[in-house]
Amino acid sequence: MQQALTLKQAAEVLGYSYSTIWLKRKTLGFQLPGSREWRIWPSTLEQFQPSSTLIPLSLRVMEKV
Repeated sequence: MQQALTLKQAAEVLGYSYSTIWLKRKTLGFQLPGSREWRIWPSTLEQFQPSSTLIPLSLRVMEKV
C-alpha cells in the first residue's frame, strides 16, 4: 500500500523546486477533502514527464555559480 506524498516530498523526489510542483499540483495530485493540503501518489511521480521548459533544481543552482 502506498502512502501519498506532500508537495514538498514530491519536489524532493523529482529534484524540482516546491514552487514548480505547486504549479503542477492539479495535474499531479489531489486535494484532501475539507482542507487546503495537496498530496501526490508515488505512482503518479513515476509517470511524470516534465515539459522541456522545466529545469531541475540542481541544474538551476549550478548555473548561478
